[in-house]
Amino acid sequence: MKLSSIILGNLVYSSVEGFNKSIERYLYDYPMCESVDQCKGEQSKLKTHECKGKVVQATNKKRGRVRQRGYDDIFHCRWEVKVPKGKQIKVRIQKDSFGAEHHKVCGFDKLFVMDGEDNRYGRLCSSKDGSGIHNGLSAIDSYNGQKISDTVWDKRSVLLSSNHLVLAFDSDQNNSQEKGGFNVLWEIYEKNDVADGTKEEFAGYFDKITDIIDDVFDGSEYRKENRQEAIQKARKALKEMTQKVFNKIETVWYICGTASNDPNYTNMVRNGGQKVGDMLADPKSGLLRWVNINLDGCRASHLNRAGDNIQKIVDFITKRACTFVNEIHCPQ
Repeated sequence: MKLSSIILGNLVYSSVEGFNKSIERYLYDYPMCESVDQCKGEQSKLKTHECKGKVVQATNKKRGRVRQRGYDDIFHCRWEVKVPKGKQIKVRIQKDSFGAEHHKVCGFDKLFVMDGEDNRYGRLCSSKDGSGIHNGLSAIDSYNGQKISDTVWDKRSVLLSSNHLVLAFDSDQNNSQEKGGFNVLWEIYEKNDVADGTKEEFAGYFDKITDIIDDVFDGSEYRKENRQEAIQKARKALKEMTQKVFNKIETVWYICGTASNDPNYTNMVRNGGQKVGDMLADPKSGLLRWVNINLDGCRASHLNRAGDNIQKIVDFITKRACTFVNEIHCPQ
């Protein structure tokens, strides 16, 4: 893809006058729509999609969603959510409903997640293999210099340090995705803990159902190769349908259920965060205390080895957090 725009500070000069009629564009920084009204009603290149952006004043509303089903080339739109002062907004993107052309820095088609002060939390597109969400925004351009990892966008919620959410979507002139788009769940954050084991119980039911599918549709009753291939397709289709059903239930859980207010289901680094070593300090000391009490009577070498193994766990998790989760977790 040819790169034709000139990047100068925070300004982007397009090769064609009028952003919604641009032929070639490569955008690093901010959305093309500087306000909701600027783009509302604008048509995409082939006039298959119209921007229906809006501003939600959530005075009596605690949660909601912003959805874009598919998009065409040269499509620009913006949505904003404003909640009462002093509140924060929590955002989660449904991974299976997300699709935008992949690029290393999400420079082609992208979803911006920002706040009303133009602080940026993510510039998102599809992962390279198309199975997840990729954040192309660098740490230096991210709010507080903290890049939110792909893993967090894929699996968790992100807590904004603001009462004003801005979502903006821009596509370029190539590779639109009619089945792409996004489904963003937002809500006012109010802390309340989910009961222990709730998520595990939910996941357990999914595992049980998929195990039954594997057991029933194992293909062992057929000797002919073509029949076994048909069974494999049926098994895959049933698993995909099961996944969609569970995703819908999970969506409701995040929108209005117990998960909507649990800080463990938000990206904790958005809420002041702490290093993984600090988080592990309490369970580490508790486990060492348990070892000293319950291994009393064992040889000193056994106690020392147990202590060494506990430290290895802490060190390993801390090291992995630096490379896999989010750089804010890394030891200074």
